[in-house]
Amino acid sequence: RVTSSGSVVALEVLSAVDGARYRKRPPGNQSRRLRFNNTDDAFNVVGGFPGVAKPFSSTTHYLSIYNVGVPGADAYELSNVITPPGTQIDIAVDSVAGEDNVQLSPAFQFSFESPTQRVFLVEGPVTYLCDTVSRTLTRYSGYSIASAQSARDSAGELIGAGASATLIADNVNSCSLSYTPGTAQRVGLLSMFLTVSEQNETVSLQHQVQVLNAP
Repeated sequence: RVTSSGSVVALEVLSAVDGARYRKRPPGNQSRRLRFNNTDDAFNVVGGFPGVAKPFSSTTHYLSIYNVGVPGADAYELSNVITPPGTQIDIAVDSVAGEDNVQLSPAFQFSFESPTQRVFLVEGPVTYLCDTVSRTLTRYSGYSIASAQSARDSAGELIGAGASATLIADNVNSCSLSYTPGTAQRVGLLSMFLTVSEQNETVSLQHQVQVLNAP
């Protein structure tokens, strides 16, 4: 999501560090499938999570299913499509070959099934803040999620929420950030335009990134 206020443009993303496909049906033990009609505290993913070392244990990560960014199915609301803050997430290699077992404490009920059984392991929010008055582009991470981006679109708000800051670029004269959400037919697209100036020389930079966030 993107917002701007005065000289500041803020881009915020929920950083997914890994993903897998949850088991929707047996074979074998019925407890290995993910249930959507009630809370569930354990399920398997087929093929496993390839990007994390196992056993994996965290109370600062989240699991998200079918985050499509609309009311009721928006991970920033911290309900329905994402586990609550502080949920204990444990991932271990299962006795079934090629699968991982996921344990949740407390149990959680995901409100919507993914058409392709996708589940994402989310590290948390990240904001890129471009300020043409301070002429900086800064990355903020390690802070708490807020439902409204207006509560996380300034340096003071981000630091107050526990963020750590990393300077990405200085001498920034102008910047423009825009995001086109994905659909069932295509991925999302992030477009970034920056102008950097120093000693009477100016360089204009343009970059586009595909956002692989199919629900």
